[in-house]
Amino acid sequence: MLFDVAPAAKRTIESLFKLVESSLPLSSLYLDLNSDKPVENDIETTTGEIELLLKSMLDNMATEAMKIELLERLSVSEPFVNYSQLLKEYRVGGVFDE
Repeated sequence: MLFDVAPAAKRTIESLFKLVESSLPLSSLYLDLNSDKPVENDIETTTGEIELLLKSMLDNMATEAMKIELLERLSVSEPFVNYSQLLKEYRVGGVFDE
């Protein structure tokens, strides 16, 4: 499980979630999603940025089993769902110890 990590890592993850939660422009999202115009993501994320985020998350997992579970969960989550090849490289290549 994601929260079966060291207490310091757990606090960091919880803080990140709270920051994301408090930063969401909910009113704007509601208006955009209820209009007829298509919603586009105006922030481009590079493969390098996604890989850095992925590596950071994997580094906080205590065991290889936890890392594999994280990779499986991320494979169906935004933005990682768009980077299946990168996830596959980490899963198959075992790039956990770098």
